[in-house]
Amino acid sequence: MLKRLFHIILILLLLSACGHRSQEMSEALLRAEEMNRNYQSMDTLKGMEQVADYYRPFLGRSQRYMRALYMLGCVYRDRGDAPMALHYYQEAVSQADTTDADCDFHTLCRIYGQMSVLYQRQRSPRLELEAERKAYGAAMRAKDTIAAVSYYEYMAGAYYALGKKDSALAIVENSISQYAKMKERGLAAAEMGFAADFHIKKKDFKRADSLLKQYEAYSGFFDKNGKITPGRESYYYTKGLYYQGVQKLDSAIYFYRKLLNPRLDIEDIEMGYKGLMSVYHHLGMADSTLKYADLYAQANDSANILHSADEITRTQALYNYSESQRMATEKSAEANRYKFLLLFSVSAFLLCLLAVYIIVLHIRRYKGEADERERLLHTRLAELEQQLTIKEIRDVEQEILASPLVNSFRMMAKTSVKKPTHEEWSQLHSFLRDRLPAFWNKLQESEPPLRKEEVDVCLLIRLQFPVKEIANLTGMSVQAISNVRRRLLQRVFHQSEGGSKEFDRLIMKL
Repeated sequence: MLKRLFHIILILLLLSACGHRSQEMSEALLRAEEMNRNYQSMDTLKGMEQVADYYRPFLGRSQRYMRALYMLGCVYRDRGDAPMALHYYQEAVSQADTTDADCDFHTLCRIYGQMSVLYQRQRSPRLELEAERKAYGAAMRAKDTIAAVSYYEYMAGAYYALGKKDSALAIVENSISQYAKMKERGLAAAEMGFAADFHIKKKDFKRADSLLKQYEAYSGFFDKNGKITPGRESYYYTKGLYYQGVQKLDSAIYFYRKLLNPRLDIEDIEMGYKGLMSVYHHLGMADSTLKYADLYAQANDSANILHSADEITRTQALYNYSESQRMATEKSAEANRYKFLLLFSVSAFLLCLLAVYIIVLHIRRYKGEADERERLLHTRLAELEQQLTIKEIRDVEQEILASPLVNSFRMMAKTSVKKPTHEEWSQLHSFLRDRLPAFWNKLQESEPPLRKEEVDVCLLIRLQFPVKEIANLTGMSVQAISNVRRRLLQRVFHQSEGGSKEFDRLIMKL
């Protein structure tokens, strides 16, 4: 009897260890996917090779294995090893069965999107274009129309690199039209700066002027003072080209000079010098032309040095890739040697499971109804606790919405005649800080910190005020409030996909 009990305990311990390993691998995969979604660098992430090996299927394909290979490719992407990243991305897409209705097209389109970025960095526009077409097709199969249009839009860069500028312009303008149909005005405007550059070079300054104005008004890349988002300063060169084309040379010089900030990339500074050289040459000012020609040449040399360094890095990465392919071949041969042993182990494990199942059935025959009554009791207690929690939340919600302070704001919101005073705003902040601490703490975690008007919008959304009434209370336009909500979706919830309605939904859950 003791020997039999010992065997039962040993089998249960084995099952427990297997369950722990499965949970560990699942958590590691989910953690990597969360880091990738939040744009966190994965270059120091350890253990993804083990996760991929764990999910490798014996036969057929596996969507979880595809996800693990995708994350492994992202690790090498952030380590700067493009060839290895591409290797794992290609392995990942080979796991997708596109004939299966349950195929994970959402993940598949993102893998192709990552491949296109790597091809673009390696200056391989034909391969980039092929990957973007596949990303577009997968996004359409996933019914993710915004992602599909974005991948379609990226094709413009590849066509431009191939010298097909008319095709690139057609794609950009079609993308703008598609975004407009989906009422994604910000996304449409974001493409207008690129489109304006085409029309400036074609000397269609009227169309370029319209695009530039919409880009500045609706793209979301400018703050209330007209300052552009860091990293997008190359737009100043497009603006300078426009003013130079319409013969407003003082304005052109002003925007070209904005590119001479030493904190910008050398390519931006190079464009600034190039623009100034062109303007002063047009004005016939030989000394200034020579000055900026010399500075342009120096900046161009510096940029070439950087690009040469990039070429050296790519060459080294290609060597590393060849070496890794050799190692992968050796590893595959070793895996085949152990495949039979692993298959035998799995068969033995399944027999153990069958034995445990029979033992459990045998034990349960002799158990009374006490366990069942205890289970029902625990279930009932859990249901009561949940009901009490829900009631408490509803009570707090009702207390907040029925408070005199909130009702005071509702009265003011019916008309734009009277707006809350600074003291009334402060009272509302304190009121919600006390009653909804989790909501308030979430707002405080935002980086960079939210401005007062952004906090005000969040509070009013949480209190279920319609957008028009929020506009009455804050003095902001309805469009400005929509822009704030889309922008805060990334800053507060670290979510790049979705619009103002998605932001409202997440705010109401806090």
